[in-house]
Amino acid sequence: MKHEAQVEQLRKIFGYLDAGETAMGDAVYHHHVSDYTSPDQAGREQEVLFRNEPLLIGLSCELPNPGDYVTDDFSGVPILAVRDEAGQVNAFINVCRHRGARVASGCGSGKAVFRCPYHAWTYDRSGRLRSIPFERGFESVDKTSNGLRSLPVVEKYGMIWVMPAPGGSIDIDSHLAGMADDLAAFGLVCYSHYETRVLRARLNWKLVIDTFLETYHLSTLHKNTIAPILHSNLGTFDGMARNLRMIGARKTIDALRQRPESEWDLIRHSALVYVLFPNTVFIMQGDHLET
Repeated sequence: MKHEAQVEQLRKIFGYLDAGETAMGDAVYHHHVSDYTSPDQAGREQEVLFRNEPLLIGLSCELPNPGDYVTDDFSGVPILAVRDEAGQVNAFINVCRHRGARVASGCGSGKAVFRCPYHAWTYDRSGRLRSIPFERGFESVDKTSNGLRSLPVVEKYGMIWVMPAPGGSIDIDSHLAGMADDLAAFGLVCYSHYETRVLRARLNWKLVIDTFLETYHLSTLHKNTIAPILHSNLGTFDGMARNLRMIGARKTIDALRQRPESEWDLIRHSALVYVLFPNTVFIMQGDHLET
């Protein structure tokens, strides 16, 4: 986030602190329980949101060198992303064109080719079909047209987005709207990947998003952990097209009142929460970030 934007948000936070207020919706919004329990609705959401929208599948620092790759199955479409020898990230449906087995799993580095574990058909970093063992009997298979199915992919601001459906393109700046300025200012290309954890639970995907839409729960749910660090029930809100930014204030933030605005540092004294449509929560925590 640029410094002038930090100052603007800090003024807003100090106003909320002085008034004992927080950003509020215009009215109470009622959810029907079926929004979270209906298999039919979940299926429609997966089809509409996780097939036709760019999804953040990782950060550039996870693929620093040629042959570095990650896989992703969370959208329901198996995705493989790999950096090639030219430094470009390519994305594919992670499915062998012969019998449909995944050609890669997990993540890794320095991979020159991806070999199907079923019959050892081999593909390079550009998705091209390189070899077919015991090629007799497959003479009619055109290797040039039977590579891995490409997916639209964009790498920008130190982030990697993939569209899980072949064809089309990604206009990520239009998708992010005004949020692009904030993300660019963080300089994520200079970050290093520390850790990935996968947590699996039987819950609707929207509950993960809901958790990061308010600080109202801090004093109760996180009484002994986060509540001593962050102000409870205090947060800013800014909608940017279908994305949003919410800022929670650390209790150290009051110290900035004694300093000139030219020295104000919002990032060190807050938790900046970005919800990137449709399903990514991006959190800047001062000395690290989490997605």
